[in-house]
Amino acid sequence: MGIKSEKEMVLYICDDELIWQQRIRKICEGILGEKWAECTIVMGKSGKEVLDYHGDIDILILDIDMLGIDGIQVKNQLQKKNRNTNIIFVTNYSERMREAFGSGVFAFVDKGAVEGNLNHILPELIERVCRYVKIDGLYDSREVLYLQAEGSYTDLFFRNRERHTIRKNLKELEKELAGADFIRTHRSYLVNMNEITGKIANTVLVGQQELPVSVRLRNKVKEAYRIFCRKNAGY
Repeated sequence: MGIKSEKEMVLYICDDELIWQQRIRKICEGILGEKWAECTIVMGKSGKEVLDYHGDIDILILDIDMLGIDGIQVKNQLQKKNRNTNIIFVTNYSERMREAFGSGVFAFVDKGAVEGNLNHILPELIERVCRYVKIDGLYDSREVLYLQAEGSYTDLFFRNRERHTIRKNLKELEKELAGADFIRTHRSYLVNMNEITGKIANTVLVGQQELPVSVRLRNKVKEAYRIFCRKNAGY
């Protein structure tokens, strides 16, 4: 299984107050320690800097209230780009949390308890980031909505509506994607649980596509998805 190593991981801290940038960085460095020592930490003081960053941001610790482009606007722009950025919002303004919810938002941290909360949240999020796979050595599993197999060939359907065919059967790919949040819903389909947007019954909505769920696998799929949701519900 190909996973993202700490050498490739980028943790970006964005706050328009230097004192909070430095404090959060010190906390993160203590959490990363030796286990994730080679994770790159990047600092920024504005939403514009985050959006202009050249490269992938795996974890973004982001202040909500900033001058210019605020944290919620940053989140909305990242969603439009389909970037695989996991956001931890840090704020003194809990009344804006409802507005800040959305895809990619992992947790909310009150600045008054930032150290204790990050010590609890960040290690779990890093482990989650490391669960992606390069399918067939080429395709980022986080960008794949679902896989549909026909014999020895499988079609990969992507968030950006692209479709690629590889010469591997679903059994091989199921093993390859073990631990990467995919579940077999039917003898011909593997689904990215991060992309499920509807109730699981005889079908399941993945993105905007309705896919079959076999009677034989239905209970297993429901239970796997329940565990997945509980594990990834955020804080």
